[in-house]
Amino acid sequence: MQPQRGIAGQWEKLHYFMKEQSAKYPISKRLSAWLILLVLLAAGACAQNDLSDLDNDPADANTRLAGTWKVISYEDLANNTRIVKDAANSQGLDVILTFEGDRITGKSTTNQVNGTFSYTGTREISIKEYGGTEIAEPQWGRLFGEAVFKFKEFTISGNTLTFFYNNGQNAVTLEKQ
Repeated sequence: MQPQRGIAGQWEKLHYFMKEQSAKYPISKRLSAWLILLVLLAAGACAQNDLSDLDNDPADANTRLAGTWKVISYEDLANNTRIVKDAANSQGLDVILTFEGDRITGKSTTNQVNGTFSYTGTREISIKEYGGTEIAEPQWGRLFGEAVFKFKEFTISGNTLTFFYNNGQNAVTLEKQ
């Protein structure tokens, strides 16, 4: 018989271990051991659920893009640099976007913006239209405007959304609001 993998395999190993130990120890110690075994199995099941959480479910990633997000950084992954918001580059203003259906609405520092997008695959996106008012923006808003049409892929982990572009060499990271 080939050994089983995962929780079934763990259960099998522990079952044989407990069976072997039952001959050596009185019932109270065996009950304690079974209780510990039960707690460990429950913890293992929770850990496996974490691995299969929605954060790692590509089929659900597209629907999880819906909602309001705020830009928290711009990354140059090729050169390992990151730009975060400060008073000089943002004038205290944010880039906040809402994704609903196939629409984007929000504010890019000094401008109201809107547009449309489509999913081109799982965790893949194409910005079709994006624009809005045309008030001069600080660097924080300009960086987003320069990158938005280049977005190709995205990931969602917890409350963090990251768009990748330029063949994965650059990214924009947003936080769920």
